[in-house]
Amino acid sequence: MKHIIIKNLRMVNFQGFKDKTIEFNDSENTIRGQNATGKTTVMRAVNWLFFGKDQFGRTDFEIKPLAETGEPIHNVDSEVTAVILSGDDEITLKKVYHEIWRKPRGQAEAVFSGHESLYYFNGVPVTMREYTTKIESICPEQLFKLLTNPLYFPSLPWQEQRKLLFEICGNISDEEIAAQQKAWTDLLNTINGHKTMDEYKREIASEKRKIKEDLEKIPARIDEAQRALPQEEDWQNLNNVIASLRDQMQSIDKEISDLSSGLEKENEKYLSNLNLLNTKKRELQQLEYDIQNKAGRKYGELTHSRAMDSERLRSLKEEKERWERTSKNLEQDKQQYLNERETLLKEWYDLSKQKEVFFLEEEFVCPTCKRPLDDTDIEEKKTELTAKWNEERAKKLEKNVNKGKEVAEWIQSITHKITATNQKQTDLAIEIKVTEDQLKTWDEELVKAKEQSENWKQLTTENEQHKTLTHAISQLTLSIGEPKKVDISEQTAKKEAIQKELETHLQRLNNQKFIEQGNKRIAELKKVQKDLAQKLADLEKIEYNIQGFIKAKIESIEGKVNSMFSYVSWRMFKELVNGESEETCEAMINGVPFSDANSGAKIHAGFDIIKVLSKHYGMTAPCFVDNSESLSEFPKTEAQTIKLYVTNDKVLTIN
Repeated sequence: MKHIIIKNLRMVNFQGFKDKTIEFNDSENTIRGQNATGKTTVMRAVNWLFFGKDQFGRTDFEIKPLAETGEPIHNVDSEVTAVILSGDDEITLKKVYHEIWRKPRGQAEAVFSGHESLYYFNGVPVTMREYTTKIESICPEQLFKLLTNPLYFPSLPWQEQRKLLFEICGNISDEEIAAQQKAWTDLLNTINGHKTMDEYKREIASEKRKIKEDLEKIPARIDEAQRALPQEEDWQNLNNVIASLRDQMQSIDKEISDLSSGLEKENEKYLSNLNLLNTKKRELQQLEYDIQNKAGRKYGELTHSRAMDSERLRSLKEEKERWERTSKNLEQDKQQYLNERETLLKEWYDLSKQKEVFFLEEEFVCPTCKRPLDDTDIEEKKTELTAKWNEERAKKLEKNVNKGKEVAEWIQSITHKITATNQKQTDLAIEIKVTEDQLKTWDEELVKAKEQSENWKQLTTENEQHKTLTHAISQLTLSIGEPKKVDISEQTAKKEAIQKELETHLQRLNNQKFIEQGNKRIAELKKVQKDLAQKLADLEKIEYNIQGFIKAKIESIEGKVNSMFSYVSWRMFKELVNGESEETCEAMINGVPFSDANSGAKIHAGFDIIKVLSKHYGMTAPCFVDNSESLSEFPKTEAQTIKLYVTNDKVLTIN
């Protein structure tokens, strides 16, 4: 077991102490006094020396002594020194809170500019990083808090307390618990390491809720399906009536067919003449089309040629506009590069003129202590800065020249492109002029061709075949007459009446299918209801086994944790109203929660916790006990104790 012991502690200008040295016993120490006599300052000084914080973990508390006005007293350093034993090693720790004063240039008096912390380990100055590393090697900060403050562990969030307790006692595996019952082993095999038992429990509960919701809906759906069923009828008799009506409709159709077939021979001559008339009309129509097409062919060809050249003219103009836009954009790009070249030339001229190096005053101040450099160091610094300035100036000039060459190449390239685009515009303008002249020629020829095309009707009157067809069509139209018709209105009316009656009976017959489908749906719903009920029962059985498993694990974990403690016990789970359990971590003192216990009981419980922690980590540290007057009997411990008592003593008394 490693013991950390404070041998002595010196506080200089630390809060209320101007210069106070305390010699400590290796075991028990008492510090007595009224409030505000400095008892808590001792505890605060130790924490600040080790970790730069007070006992509450704050880093922004006031370290320096205060004047009557409440303002910190200046021109003094606050320091804390302690000689400690860490196992067999005696170590001296020292920390100084030092004021920094600087005299601004041109002013006679120095000005306060802040603080810095200075660190010493066994009398040797060290950096903050080195100091922190050495302190961590003695005792890590979190462990120091756990071992020096009886009330620290219970103040942690319950999740952190639970984690530390499991780390100390070791968790109990699910396999150990499951080995007690086959049903629990089956549960572990089911989740197969893919989820925790609690996650599986929530999954089962979710499935149960969904099944219950589905079961609640099924009776209403069955009732709805039953109420939607049509009324049963004598389906055989209805089928016989439908067959009889269909037979009647077939008889009427035969009667209509017989009446119509008697007129077919009488109408044969009419149909023959009608076909001949239609044939002659088609021949006349084809003849007129041929005459018109021949007369208008040239007009159509000229129209097509003009349309092609018109489209070509439009395309040429659009292309010329595109080249004009390209030329305009190139001119703009060229002007931008010309402007950039002017800027680069000016920049080169300005860089070439720069001969003198200017220095800033803060460049000749030590970056660590902020003091001005010696004259020799200043000259070396100037030489270094001048060389660096010349190097940067040369780089800028080289970069400027390279960029200028690149811009010149771009200007030359764009100039060539502008020349090419201007030539392209000239060529297109010539093509546009030629095409416009051709369109004028087409327009003159189209006028003549249109006159010839419009005279095609006069050509038909002169055509002998046209005269013959026109005469034949006229004669056939006069002689064809009208076809004979049969009266079937009575049969049609009778058939329509029977059809309506048949449709009514067919709709009634469809109800038979609706009833069959409805009964099938009701049977399906009842089967689903039965399956869901069985599945719910299976899930409830799994849930029962999960609850039994969790309860067994709760009892095992609490038993293992509590076996390490003699004064305090731990409640690792709490029962909820619905019978389930919820993870927690709460210290109990004779059945009373730690938060509800009195001050003395809390301190006893804290020491019981520290005893277990010390045994686990193999270490003790000085334990500060505030409000020790609340204890009638002090707990026994291997650690060094520093008990703080509130008494009527006006001066701090240390035993």
